[in-house]
Amino acid sequence: MINIDKKLGRINLNLKAMYVGEDLLIVLSGGDRPHIGGLSYGGLEDKSNTISFKNHKDHILSDLLSKEISKIFKGNFLICSGVHLDNITKEEINQVKKLSEEILEEMIFIMRENKKWI
Repeated sequence: MINIDKKLGRINLNLKAMYVGEDLLIVLSGGDRPHIGGLSYGGLEDKSNTISFKNHKDHILSDLLSKEISKIFKGNFLICSGVHLDNITKEEINQVKKLSEEILEEMIFIMRENKKWI
């Protein structure tokens, strides 16, 4: 399992990635109330797809990860995302995206270093 934590100010994010058989499950969560607000999935024979739950914008994060994972992972994958911060500011929204990109880079580095992840 890959487990990565990042924190910036009051923003805390956690990514967990694990195999389910030969498929990959990724959960990106954080903030005051982690939850499932967006899903993205794909695979060798499926284009990447994204689902957003009503009144959530977490699919933006799952889609960001999905586009990069689909370039390097050879099997099926599912990404669940849910980050909630009470009274989030525009600056904090940008910081959440930046931290998500940093976590993604770290996860891809780990996957490439340990060939079983690719």
